[in-house]
Amino acid sequence: MASVFGAPRDTVEADRWDGPLVALSSVADAVACLRVRRLGEAAAADAAAALDLPLALTKRGCLVHATKALEGNS
Repeated sequence: MASVFGAPRDTVEADRWDGPLVALSSVADAVACLRVRRLGEAAAADAAAALDLPLALTKRGCLVHATKALEGNS
């Protein structure tokens, strides 16, 4: 980001998150979550059955808002 938006008057802001944003409250929820992560149906069912539910999943990430200053404007 800094190599593209590092000039004076360029702006970069990030909205960050890091927290328990998803709760798996049932075996079906856990299976669905594991299937999205490409586990096979049987493997996902076996893994989900072994979990101590409910289970909170932490999600981390950011959304970056950036603008490039126009050249020649002061």
